[in-house]
Amino acid sequence: MTIQNAPPGLDYDRDKKFSKRTFSCEQSFKEMVAMCLVKDQTKRPTAEKLLKHSCFKHTKPPELAVKSLFADLPPLWTRVKSLQAKDAAQLALKRMATADEEAISMSEYQRGVSAWNFDVKDLKTQASLPTVQPQTIKELSSQTMSPSLIIPQLQHIFQQNSVQQDLLMNLLNSVQPAETTDGSQSGKLPPLPRSETNGTVDSVPSERERMLLSSISELRAKLNDLTEELDSEKSRYNQLQQKLKAFTGRELV
Repeated sequence: MTIQNAPPGLDYDRDKKFSKRTFSCEQSFKEMVAMCLVKDQTKRPTAEKLLKHSCFKHTKPPELAVKSLFADLPPLWTRVKSLQAKDAAQLALKRMATADEEAISMSEYQRGVSAWNFDVKDLKTQASLPTVQPQTIKELSSQTMSPSLIIPQLQHIFQQNSVQQDLLMNLLNSVQPAETTDGSQSGKLPPLPRSETNGTVDSVPSERERMLLSSISELRAKLNDLTEELDSEKSRYNQLQQKLKAFTGRELV
């Protein structure tokens, strides 16, 4: 953007109509200030002389200034009413927001209370308790553990497996061989269980055998679980060893 017209000044003919008024006001104002700044206080003008100065001739009376200031203003009671209405609207908006929040919280609370559980205190205490999310297998596998912590766990699992194996072997040996050994020592086989109706051989196991078979099945299931846990711990230990070797190799490089 370029300036096409020169700034206003006192030497241009086109600015004479504005310069006369401004020059007279400025000159009279400068004279009044110079009169007030005289060092000799006796030569300074009084308030009456200052009011009669030419600088104040073109000023408007204060009545007009006051009227012009308060001309467009509404009456006081209307202004008070408008302010009260604004305050009431703001309070209503705040109350609406709080009412909506209370309704949402109440709906959530009512949804938490079931039709059969009316213990409100218990529900409140449960809601106040911090929820601890269990760590997933991926998070546990991603965590780096030192071999000094894993090796004792593996040894403990191996000892448990060996104990379970010994118990299984003892139970398997003590199921029926006890009866066969008793019969072999006496030179006679143990009598087979017969039914009361026709005297035929009944293959129904006794109560003791059922208990032993159930305990054997439980021990086998425990043994399978422990072997799976041992295999998983071994694989995890191998992974940690590989990570440790890679880390030590990087440090050496």
